[in-house]
Amino acid sequence: MLCHPFPPLYNENSKVLILGSFPSMKSREQMFFYGHPQNRFWKVISAVTGKDLPETIEEKKDILLSSGIALWDVIASCEITGSSDSSIKNAVANDLTEILNNAEIKQIFVNGKTAEKYYNKYIRDTIGREVVCLPSTSPANAAWSVEKLISEWKILNEFICPVIEQISHTYTAPYKIKRISCRAIIIKDGKILLSHETNKGNYMSPGGGIENGETSEECVEREVLEETGYIVKAIKPFITINEYCYDTLYVNRYFICEITGNGQRNLTENEKFKKLEPEWVKLSDAETLFSTYESLPPDKASLYLREYTILKKIKSDL
Repeated sequence: MLCHPFPPLYNENSKVLILGSFPSMKSREQMFFYGHPQNRFWKVISAVTGKDLPETIEEKKDILLSSGIALWDVIASCEITGSSDSSIKNAVANDLTEILNNAEIKQIFVNGKTAEKYYNKYIRDTIGREVVCLPSTSPANAAWSVEKLISEWKILNEFICPVIEQISHTYTAPYKIKRISCRAIIIKDGKILLSHETNKGNYMSPGGGIENGETSEECVEREVLEETGYIVKAIKPFITINEYCYDTLYVNRYFICEITGNGQRNLTENEKFKKLEPEWVKLSDAETLFSTYESLPPDKASLYLREYTILKKIKSDL
């Protein structure tokens, strides 16, 4: 009978808990999670969080804890041959209450079907929480490429990305309409790229509504191209602002993006009517512009408060 040889990783800021089944031989040797060099876990986490690929155990701990991710395994002890999940017998489950009592875990994920099987068998009914099963990062799951894994694992960002609630005095609860938009933060040489409605004088971060079947990253990349003509890559999520106005919740997901080329603008009729143009604005000038939100009509005030909030966070974080 083998016992799990190292403790869970979490802190009070953890927002999601990812559970594996039981540590592999390499992980047991290293006394840390996902130690097999062919396991794609760290490549996936690096891509999802937009942070450098960690090499050392301390770097791995840092990328997880700084991103609000907790790690543990379903099984506390079992009989197992090498690293073979299929050989697991006489499993005893870990107690998750230590983590759940000390961190506000929004969602529990499991890394692969084996972890899901043992979670549902031993833990689900005890704590009364369902899990989301993500495709296994194990090298045994060869049908899934790293790129495909990353695409599925990006669901983590819905829970670990910081969220700010912004409620306008025009809001009448509860909201009846929910609209999701994805917006880009693109900074170059001390300037930020904004979309300028030249017929009204309104400025905002480029972006727009998400379409059916589209990921948030695909949405922001498409919207920036259509509005500005720049081809961009969404590097990492930055923040989400939930903006409550009248009877509507506007979910604005902001991404740090970088320009990779030039393409063709494709404005909607409404954007053509507003004479939308891309414009590079000094960060200090943009902050001054959006800081005037308190003196503006309600609709524009809410827009400018949202953009002002983004600029203040950029100033403190980037």
